[in-house]
Amino acid sequence: MFHPRFQYAISRLIGQGTELVYEREAVQRRELAPARPGVRPAGILLPGQLDRARAAMPSTTMEFQKSVATGGPITYPATTLYTLKDARIEQTAIYANGKRKSLTGIGIQQEMTYSRGQSERKIDRALLVSTHQGLKYFGDWLFENTARVLLAEELGERAISMVRMPPYTHGARYDELFAVHYQKIRRARVKELLVVDDWGHTPEKAARYRTLRERARCTPGRAHGHDVFVVRGRSGQVRRLANEDACIEWARQRGFSIVDPVQMTVNQLVHELRDARCVAGVEGSGLMHGLVAMASDGFLLGIVAADRFVIGSKEYADALGIPVALVVADKGNLDGFEVDIEELNATYELALASA
Repeated sequence: MFHPRFQYAISRLIGQGTELVYEREAVQRRELAPARPGVRPAGILLPGQLDRARAAMPSTTMEFQKSVATGGPITYPATTLYTLKDARIEQTAIYANGKRKSLTGIGIQQEMTYSRGQSERKIDRALLVSTHQGLKYFGDWLFENTARVLLAEELGERAISMVRMPPYTHGARYDELFAVHYQKIRRARVKELLVVDDWGHTPEKAARYRTLRERARCTPGRAHGHDVFVVRGRSGQVRRLANEDACIEWARQRGFSIVDPVQMTVNQLVHELRDARCVAGVEGSGLMHGLVAMASDGFLLGIVAADRFVIGSKEYADALGIPVALVVADKGNLDGFEVDIEELNATYELALASA
């Protein structure tokens, strides 16, 4: 049997479409949940904050991000399970019927380099829990990919995952806290590969997020109803809070404890964040640590750079029913932006009053 890369190359040579689209190539389609209307809660913001936003990022739009901030009616898309026959997994790409889909954008040459010397597994049937966002961003992996493992359990299917390089520092321990079990795959031939199309944070996914929280929150915490500031530092995507020291000083004066995910283990983070009333910090994975363990009646306080106005943590918080306050920092740029401390304090007070 020809390697799928050869079939893919032939398809390109003869001018056929080579993009793997699940809906077109699937041998079976099953709707797990229908599309339906919903309502997104509004964020807590001081007047004029959204007018400061200057740019989002290529994978989204400013219009969508502002709609996440303002809330209102939304439509939950349908959740569909597709079955691909005789599929191959090569690193972070899927091959089927001469078509290819790379979840990370990795090229074939690099894929072949990574695959050199690696054996190929043979699997009869499995559900792929990896997503593009989860392979790229820790915060999405933390809830999105692990929730798909729970979906596989509900369906009675074997769960497999692509391997991210480098692995997320806190990933292995969160797997243990969440009690999720899946097999990591670099290369495999799968007779029936199940893939999920479930864009958005549907009520069913929200229920799985809550299950993950319940499992992680079995770990004891140090306090209840306290406030925590999460240090951003230089981790993750480039968004440097130039006056972070001033923010930390503000937080300390307000009685916040300070956590630095780069310097702490998962156990230490959960111990500090469990049952927190407020988790504050730069929008990003730090706030996602908070969503795992903070109090259900608490709130997030996100500092958002005007040049990267993306508030993904609010989408997860909305699904969990946790309010989100936002302050947009429009001084400087991504190499060094500043938040107004008075506005940070006023937004915190507004969130307290709203809660």
